Amino acid sequence: MKTSRIITGLALALIMTFACAVPARAIGIFAQWQDSKDADSGYGVGLKKSFSIIPIISVEARASWLRYSGDGSENLDMFPLEAFGRVSLGMFYGGVGLGYYIMSGDNAPKNSLGGFAAAGIEIGLAGLGVFGELRYLYLEPDHELGGTVDMSGIGANVGVTLPF
Repeated sequence: MKTSRIITGLALALIMTFACAVPARAIGIFAQWQDSKDADSGYGVGLKKSFSIIPIISVEARASWLRYSGDGSENLDMFPLEAFGRVSLGMFYGGVGLGYYIMSGDNAPKNSLGGFAAAGIEIGLAGLGVFGELRYLYLEPDHELGGTVDMSGIGANVGVTLPF
């Protein structure tokens, strides 16, 4: 009985070791949700490309599109262009990022710089991976009519990584 538990534990450890090996230069495709204080929730899609610096530290370039739908005909499209520095510990990761956020739509605020922190999990198997992360975006762009719009809030990304 005790031997079977040890063998099962070693087998699970071996599987997790290989399951966590997502290629450092992988391309990710993800679905995105972002809540904000002044613009409700936005939904969209994005791409990310990872570049490894050392085995536990990498940098990601991200580009995505989010659609915020307001009351009536007011729509806001946001195009985040982001750089994310991350530290990975096994299948878990966390880090901070900076971005330039391009705004378009009815009564849209001005394009602006912002930042975010994110933490997530990424599991790979034979080069293909899946990931999920929670993030907090800090973004307060100026509005053409004066004042700022608070786009800060929590968000989530889920997607797959492909070995390219």
